[in-house]
Amino acid sequence: MPKRIVIIGCGVSGTTAAFHARKTDRTAKIVLLGDEALPEYSRCGLPYAFSHVVPSLEALIGYDEAFYEQMNRIDLRLGWKTTRILVEKQTIEAIGSKDALTETLEYDTLILTTGARAAVVPVPGADLKGVFTIRTMNDIQRLTDHLIENNARRVAVIGAGLTGSEMAEALLQRGMTVLEAEIIPEILPAILDPDMASIIRTRAEEHGVEYHLNSTLEEIVGRNGRVSGVRISGEEHAVDAVIVRTQGLFSGNQAASRPTSGWRLPHQTCMRREIA
Repeated sequence: MPKRIVIIGCGVSGTTAAFHARKTDRTAKIVLLGDEALPEYSRCGLPYAFSHVVPSLEALIGYDEAFYEQMNRIDLRLGWKTTRILVEKQTIEAIGSKDALTETLEYDTLILTTGARAAVVPVPGADLKGVFTIRTMNDIQRLTDHLIENNARRVAVIGAGLTGSEMAEALLQRGMTVLEAEIIPEILPAILDPDMASIIRTRAEEHGVEYHLNSTLEEIVGRNGRVSGVRISGEEHAVDAVIVRTQGLFSGNQAASRPTSGWRLPHQTCMRREIA
């Protein structure tokens, strides 16, 4: 009987696991579940698709669906959300986005590559229209639509790490005025020492980025349910949208975070998080 391999998560890790599984077992039945409507794509390229350095969001997709299904005989299920993991029965339950029906899948090996969800800062106004996190293609599309529909001119970026800095650059390229806030004294703390980061910050300031370092976001201010400003360290600044790009991340799959009783990581279960 062919081995049954179920992979939850269709990002880089999940796709790599599926291709490697096929390479090492030509007869296995491989099911790859992704909760987005698209196969694996380069998340780190999202700011560059937003700024049109990359011509389109679709250009970030690594492989089309035919490559999974026809070339590698992988049962690719896009738009499927895993709701339960029953370890003792070696089954999972998942819901498809098209018919909303729950299907039970049996496995011999279960691989979890659910990635992460971006954290939303716990401040007043975080639920206003015009507050965005950047994690998926849908996030970029929603941000783009909001900026166009509201004739936005000024955007606040909360967090001056790599993605926050890339989004600040992308916003400048799209003609926006950018305010960027960071809780620590310098930008890009995870990849650069302060003396090197200050060089990049100075160049960004020359191009128009307004930095607020050693600062705390206290409130996202709104009017009629929509973002109208941010209050940073006691000062209010008018903005048309807020991009939250802090370091907070949560598991990308609630079923993987809280499986049914008896949960453990047995020998037939692998787990990997991708924090790209």
